[in-house]
Amino acid sequence: MIERQILSLDEVQEDQTYSGCTITVSNQDIQVSGVTFLNCTFAQTDFRGGEWLDCTIRGSRFLTADFTGSVMYRCRFEGCQLMGADFTRSTWQDVTVAGCQATYLILAEAKLKNARFEDTKLTESSFQAASIVKPGWWLPAGR
Repeated sequence: MIERQILSLDEVQEDQTYSGCTITVSNQDIQVSGVTFLNCTFAQTDFRGGEWLDCTIRGSRFLTADFTGSVMYRCRFEGCQLMGADFTRSTWQDVTVAGCQATYLILAEAKLKNARFEDTKLTESSFQAASIVKPGWWLPAGR
């Protein structure tokens, strides 16, 4: 586990856990695989076109971050702040958003397959023209 370090998103290595780290701006295309981020701070807000595979992100803030056109496979957001995060035209497969604040989340024109929202506030979020592919998405009853 790598703890309390300052490093670029370009320096993040596969199959590592980063805890309490500050992740600075990437100078390359974003490709993150098999990484766990625990309570990390991301200095970057532009994640457009990035690829995130087999990642767990817990306790991070992505307020109004731009993930337009990104790809997320087998990822999990836990206890994150995703208010106003923009995932327009992104692809999500086997993604779970649990215990997050996701008011004003934008998933317009996104492709969602097996996306799960558990204990997550989605007030005023946008799913306009999103494609929900079977098995679709899961949202607990009454939400």
